[in-house]
Amino acid sequence: RLRERGYVVQGTHPVVWCEHDESPTGDHDRLEGEGVAPEEFNLVKFPMDGRWLAAGTLRPETIFGATNVWLNPDKEYSEVRINGQSWIISSSAAKRLSQQLRSVEQVSSFKGSELIGQSAKNPWTGAQLPILPSSFVDTDLATGVVYSVPAHAPYDYIGLVDIQSGRMKVSREIKEIADRIRPVSIISIHGYSDFPAEDAVKRMGIKDSSDPKLEDATNEVYKAEFHRGVMRENCDAFRGLKVSEAKDAIIKQMKEKGWLDAMFELPQRVVCKCGTRCFVKILENQWFLNYSDEGWKNRTK
Repeated sequence: RLRERGYVVQGTHPVVWCEHDESPTGDHDRLEGEGVAPEEFNLVKFPMDGRWLAAGTLRPETIFGATNVWLNPDKEYSEVRINGQSWIISSSAAKRLSQQLRSVEQVSSFKGSELIGQSAKNPWTGAQLPILPSSFVDTDLATGVVYSVPAHAPYDYIGLVDIQSGRMKVSREIKEIADRIRPVSIISIHGYSDFPAEDAVKRMGIKDSSDPKLEDATNEVYKAEFHRGVMRENCDAFRGLKVSEAKDAIIKQMKEKGWLDAMFELPQRVVCKCGTRCFVKILENQWFLNYSDEGWKNRTK
């Protein structure tokens, strides 16, 4: 009867999924993350020895300011075959992508530490970006690979400072590599210096990568840059554009060049009432109650 009246719809959709319960996890079935819904993350692909190091991001327009790539040295990564290409992503990401209508073939697995000190190429600028270690990289979020834009991302700025200051203990070789890195400013915004990430970190008194205020700093800078920022001269054909305008154009060009892919992800941690961390699964032929139907709403009211 619901189908006859148009109150249910069927389709293929990304849902918040609990692997333990083997079912979608609604808002009121969660210990954490009420109101969090799947979002599409961009995956920027950095060439590396015939493979792609795929980094998840919500801000692909910052590709011009990338200085390095972060991996978590203590977590497991995998080389996988996806659509005929070799990708390097976290082993967790490989598993999650296989639940999003992707054919994922495992080639090998290894600790992130094995890639530290190597480099990948920025697909847009051609610059070689060193791979550095960071504890703030969550391998259960997106691909577990993060490209670093320390001028405009507070986590990246403080991660670099952690190594350069000696707070994070690394080999002499890695410290020398990090010491040579300087932030690259690519967005101009009134009220901030050339390096908004540094401004926010210092104003909030953030000391290291474990400081919870980094989330507030990130939200502040990202929001300000998206709504009021302008791309600088070093951003090729996008110079002078508002960030909000440049973003879609950059995404379009990167897709056309084969440098960009996508996956669904939860922007915040979601935990089912059973205690299992949830991820995004694409369900085929799933039924949904069509609560947005105006006629049904009015009858109910």
